[in-house]
Amino acid sequence: MLPPSYILPSAYLATIQMLENLPLKFLLTSHYRALQGNDIKVFFQQSREFCLSAEQLLVDLLAHSGTPLTLKEIIAALNPQLGPFHSQRVLDLAYPLEGHIGELVRAGRIEELRSAPPVSYRLRADARPK
Repeated sequence: MLPPSYILPSAYLATIQMLENLPLKFLLTSHYRALQGNDIKVFFQQSREFCLSAEQLLVDLLAHSGTPLTLKEIIAALNPQLGPFHSQRVLDLAYPLEGHIGELVRAGRIEELRSAPPVSYRLRADARPK
């Protein structure tokens, strides 16, 4: 099993929505088997749910972490909930998770700490749940 390989969550969700509005008979992807009929609808639902869950799990993880976390630590912490993906595929979570991190940094919800390698992330104090 592979995690979805998107790097721009907003664009990924918009693409899913656009494709759902097309009268598709078949869906051929580069990473999954050929789909047809109701399997296409299920694939889009699961893809959307993964994307939305990944962001919420990331925010929750950072909200409850006592220290900033690196991407590697985030992947290790979220793999059980998002997959789990086996050891040869777990690093593929870097693509979607880094995409979510990037969008959340640009939105001002996450801080990117670069003072010492490796880069780490924390939820901004004003973005924490009250």
